[in-house]
Amino acid sequence: MHYWLFGESLSVKIKEVDEDLFDDEIHLCLPPKDSPKYAAFQGGILEKRAWLKKRLAELGSVAQIAYYDRRPVGFIEYVSAEYAPVPADDYGKTALVTCIYKPKFEGKGVGSALLKVALERLRQLNMQQVKTLVSRGPEWINRGIYLKHGFQLEKTLYKLGGTEPFDLFTLSMGATRTPVQKPVTMRFEPQPTDSLPVHVIYFCSGQCPFNHLILERLRRVLAKFDAKHIVLEVLDSWENCKLARECGAMSSALLVNGRMPFLGPPSEEKMEKEIREEIERIRALG
Repeated sequence: MHYWLFGESLSVKIKEVDEDLFDDEIHLCLPPKDSPKYAAFQGGILEKRAWLKKRLAELGSVAQIAYYDRRPVGFIEYVSAEYAPVPADDYGKTALVTCIYKPKFEGKGVGSALLKVALERLRQLNMQQVKTLVSRGPEWINRGIYLKHGFQLEKTLYKLGGTEPFDLFTLSMGATRTPVQKPVTMRFEPQPTDSLPVHVIYFCSGQCPFNHLILERLRRVLAKFDAKHIVLEVLDSWENCKLARECGAMSSALLVNGRMPFLGPPSEEKMEKEIREEIERIRALG
């Protein structure tokens, strides 16, 4: 499928992603192969391929990718919401847009073209509604692209101990769109303990190659502490979707003793500081 974006004189060809195109999607998010940082993502790449293959089998389609001058320049990824960790009111015949990514073509209509093609494909798959989760942080795709295409705010979600809200948007796919009656707010309240060991839970999945990288960072950090002070539990947020929904993990999240202190992927220094301060807080209580 072709989209001509006349405002910028840009011609984009959009293809549906199959197993042959998995790598084109995956590598858009990664450092170049000749970068010294690339090697750290090898494990995450393998996990992402397996994750895409599973999601493709569940829904029959998983993504659309845009090409400009025969090079991949952006993609939109969507899945069945049945096993997704995002808390919603209805999962039947519901699709979830997990990502729109277009790193070098901001403001040139690529995102809108991808979303249009994805929505048409999801109609063909008889989806009744489409949802997406949007952070209000400037580093994420903003809500504008979804509002432009008829999405409505359904819920505002606050993670455990977090102050940065995430908005859940929904689009009714029926001939007559059902409006959202009244958006609601959900707050996931932390339940920290005041005794050691500190419980560290990492909800992750193969959805993003960065998850594997963060887990490796976390294990290096925890190796610096006395094992009797730390308990680590690693959970796949898609395989444990009900628990992830209850916690507000929403795809990936790092919990330190009942709180989610990090909005984005944390550095080793930030993880170490957070865990050390939590141990010291509990020790100070006697």
